[in-house]
Amino acid sequence: MSTNYLMKKAPFLLITVVLMLLPVSCLDLDQEDPYQEMLEEERIELAAYMEEHYPGVEPLPSGLYYVELEAGTGDSAMVGKNVVVDYAGYFLDGTMFDTSMDTAAIRGDIYQASKNYTPLEFTLGYANLIYGVQEGVSLMREGGSAKVFFPSNLGYGRGYGNIPTNTTLIFDLYLLEVTDF
Repeated sequence: MSTNYLMKKAPFLLITVVLMLLPVSCLDLDQEDPYQEMLEEERIELAAYMEEHYPGVEPLPSGLYYVELEAGTGDSAMVGKNVVVDYAGYFLDGTMFDTSMDTAAIRGDIYQASKNYTPLEFTLGYANLIYGVQEGVSLMREGGSAKVFFPSNLGYGRGYGNIPTNTTLIFDLYLLEVTDF
């Protein structure tokens, strides 16, 4: 390339580089992410709830709280195993939002005659199912029941259907069956 050519193009190249870097220089790297702030507030609210209702129960590293209601005596639920689970899902205020059991739906005042109330059947660790439920089930043995509490990052995050953004969830889980794949 000739020097003359580069001299003619230099201003355009300089302007292009400046325009490309401008958005990066305008970023405020110290600015807090509003979603992360909401998530932290949610974790604090969940910790206070647990301290009030289940003192001494500590969160797992993921942020999930696990309360065993009845110890199972059958096979352990492990990743790769097929499991059959009945469940009831609640918001922190106790409002039921979903269940696999018709009797629970009636009690929770969410019964729909058109819904097929059947247990969930899935392969643990490979299902398209929220992480909090899968982690809770993975701690159980066949025949057991547990209550799990978890922040939205283990559930529906920024919301899904009738579940608002950053909503802590509670699930009653009943592990009915564990089988090999």
